[in-house]
Amino acid sequence: RNTAPRCRSRFGGNMSFLKTIVDALHYALQDEKDRAREMMRTQQQSSSGLVRWAANSPDAALVTALASGTMAGATAYFARRRMKDSEFIRDIPLVSLSEVPAIVAANPDESVLVKVKGEVRASQPLVAPLSGTQCVVVRTMKVRHYEEQRKTIVKGKKTSKKEGASSEVTNEKNSWKTGEEQYGVEELDTDFCIVDTSGGAARVSKDLLKDWIGARYFDLIKAKDEYQPVSNSSEQRSTKRTIGYSLKEYVLPLGVEIVVLAEAAIDPSAEGGIILRRPSKKNMFDRARMTNTYLVTRMSEDALLDDIERRGFLWLGSSAITGAISLTSLGALHFARDGSIMAAVAAAAGLLAAGTALFVYGQDRRKERRDMVKEQRDRASTIPSAPVVE
Repeated sequence: RNTAPRCRSRFGGNMSFLKTIVDALHYALQDEKDRAREMMRTQQQSSSGLVRWAANSPDAALVTALASGTMAGATAYFARRRMKDSEFIRDIPLVSLSEVPAIVAANPDESVLVKVKGEVRASQPLVAPLSGTQCVVVRTMKVRHYEEQRKTIVKGKKTSKKEGASSEVTNEKNSWKTGEEQYGVEELDTDFCIVDTSGGAARVSKDLLKDWIGARYFDLIKAKDEYQPVSNSSEQRSTKRTIGYSLKEYVLPLGVEIVVLAEAAIDPSAEGGIILRRPSKKNMFDRARMTNTYLVTRMSEDALLDDIERRGFLWLGSSAITGAISLTSLGALHFARDGSIMAAVAAAAGLLAAGTALFVYGQDRRKERRDMVKEQRDRASTIPSAPVVE
């Protein structure tokens, strides 16, 4: 009878002690969660403005990531195109024009890509209307030079000496800016060929100079640039007035040495002749015309390679910058959502893997191209040389 209350009191004390421990653990866990939330909130508040921008405008961050990623892909394609141009120029050996007929005859069922160099010749050359230069291509254009009035508003503050107060003052300044616009562009061309020191000759297709792929490393020579000033009394009060006209003339004259990287084929207009033209859509190198390299240029091979590498580095730098913007926006967006940048890391790893795979594929294609070119030259060496085409 005396021990029962004592046992009940001891049991109840143990229950209170266990409840106290459970409550303490619960509050400790709750405090830890609150502390973690507060740490995350403080980290987001103290993070860069980019993360805050992504947290406040997730749609804009996503659009930025997608747009810059698309631009990175496009600029990477053009960087790869410049790299491919450089590879084609290095891999295709320079041959004499007298060797080309034998190479074409040895490979009748294949597309033959050759790199040749020679001087421009024509049986019926053009005469430039302004300079009188004998040429095969002439381009004339008229340029209007003008002045345009620009108004600039300058804001400042003016302080009164008597009252000591300052007021905002707006001043308007007028300035004239010069500019020019082209009009009346005319271009004439005629059939021409190139001849090298070996005595060989080949007709150059005019499509090579008109195609944006073939002519991207080609420019004409300026033969004339005449400026004629004019007085415009009727336009003196106008905000845009003409101050003169220019007549410009660009030509490809006879005797200029050019380098042609193109497809060689039998010329249907000349018996036994060779024509240098754009690669056909189905050939041994690639499946589409835009993936081939073909060009006409007045630059030497070293200068051409320097120009291609410069353009390639510009495209590659643009691709790296836009790609970094895309990955940064994607990382900031996911960090603002769940405090993790694993999505951006995964995207960077995927791009690196894709770039590595494309590089390996490109090197394999380059090896195939070199082997095929070597086989074509070897076949040609077993056939007697064709007669020189005059």
